[in-house]
Amino acid sequence: MADTTASYREPLLFLLFTAFVGGCNGKPIPGGDGPSGSSSAAIADARLMAYSDEALRTANRRKKDYGLGEHVAFTQYLEPGVVAGTRISTPTIGTLETPSGSIVAADPFNVSEEKPFKRRVDPGRYPVKVALVDAGTWGEMVAFAFIRFGDAQPSRWEPAETTLEGMGEGMNTIYPVDSGMGCFADPSAAQALGRSMATFRAEHRDGDYYTNVIAPAAAGKRWVDFHPEKESKSNVIMFSSGLGDALMYGSYWGFDDSGAATVLLTDFELFDLEGSIFREGP
Repeated sequence: MADTTASYREPLLFLLFTAFVGGCNGKPIPGGDGPSGSSSAAIADARLMAYSDEALRTANRRKKDYGLGEHVAFTQYLEPGVVAGTRISTPTIGTLETPSGSIVAADPFNVSEEKPFKRRVDPGRYPVKVALVDAGTWGEMVAFAFIRFGDAQPSRWEPAETTLEGMGEGMNTIYPVDSGMGCFADPSAAQALGRSMATFRAEHRDGDYYTNVIAPAAAGKRWVDFHPEKESKSNVIMFSSGLGDALMYGSYWGFDDSGAATVLLTDFELFDLEGSIFREGP
């Protein structure tokens, strides 16, 4: 299957899309993989724009060097083991509550503004996992984050489209990251997180939501099962995002032989068709 998102990760489109969605005031989860995020005001700063542009150019050069023309074989990374010489572990990091059966994937600092996926699942509670890889001197990194809806392994994959309209073909299968984090949430939890952030900003003018609220909940891990409203079961499961921020990441549905959706996965682009991008040589 062709990588339908590849041609849309150009620097100019990213900057336009980031300006459209809006900035955030986030930082990577402790031990996260990317540089710190920035405030909405900093998004407009020319130096940050230049950094975002260069980060995307670097990522695109790497993809070209390694000949990435199709998405990787995601199924082989869903279970612990060694793939192409890279050790994979797949811990469960939380159980997503989705009373609506609708799911949003996004940078958590933008999730209340993002659109849900077109495809729905049965309302319920589903395990969320990450595929952790040893990236050598880069340390341990999150390569994929995924939700399991059944035990059957996917036999085919397709880009996960959201209900976003008016942004051009393919733009509704990817999301921008500016905080070094991604997340999964039911739309109701996404809105709860937005309200929590707004309340925090109103009550703590000099505070930082990541530092004061998210980081303590993460307790040094690369992920957190976060409850924006303590009196509610609704949760937002956050995780560090592969190479970090200033990039866009695509999501995919995995289907078993019967055609049932058994996995929803976000690819943080640490692998290409030949294995880890951290291997020596092209």
